[in-house]
Formats: sequence, C-alpha cells, structure tokens
Amino acid sequence: MGSAAIPLSVLTLALTIYAASVGADAAAKPTAVEQLLATHGYQQSESVKAIRSYRITNWTVLDDQHVVLTTEPEQDYLITLTSPCQGLAVAPAIGFSSTAGDLTPLDKLVIQGDVVKTQCPIRRINQLKRSGDR
Repeated sequence: MGSAAIPLSVLTLALTIYAASVGADAAAKPTAVEQLLATHGYQQSESVKAIRSYRITNWTVLDDQHVVLTTEPEQDYLITLTSPCQGLAVAPAIGFSSTAGDLTPLDKLVIQGDVVKTQCPIRRINQLKRSGDR
C-alpha cells in the first residue's frame, strides 16, 4: 500500500494553526516570576532605567535570579540578574556596586560571603505595584 502525499499548503496551514494555539496557551499562563511576585503580594510594572537616590529598607529573595527591593521613600522594585547568583538565597546582607549613586542595570548586586565576594550583574529593574493598588 502506498502512502498519500500531503500537499505542502495543507501542512503549512496545520503547522501555523498549531503554533498559534501553543503561543496563545503560553501567553495566558503567568511566568514563574509572576507567580512568585503574586505570592508576595506584588504585580510587575514598567521597567525603569535607574533607582534614583535610593536607600534600601528591605529586600526579599524570590529565587537565585530575582530580588525585591523596598526603598525609602516607600517603593518596591524587582531586580532581575543576568544569570543565577550563587549564594543569594542564604546571603545575610546584599549590596550594590553603584558608580553614579543611582542603581542601574549597569551595576551589580554584591554578596560578601565568608571568603569570597560575589558580584552578580543586573539585567533589568522593574517597579512593582502591591496587589490591589491601582
């Protein structure tokens, strides 16, 4: 028995419909970071170029690549690192290398360990809104 060939136009249409359905399904699901933020009562807002004249009053590690900073005056930010940062989850304190006094994506998150200082480059900074805030 021979096999029937599927016309190229039918195959292309089927693949296009499948890709669209997969993309729509993925867009509807919150990311792992969005889920972590929600458990802490936050929603991610717009990206910012810098946190100006900041003073950190609190920080929360979401995972090895994301930290929530609370600054004075009361504002929350999501710091996204370029890659996982070794030791972040157990760090007793964090700091930042800030060359201009502001915190920007050109700076690094710094962890001073017992022996080694770890510097983790910042990829992005987003403002956060508390869930329920408008």
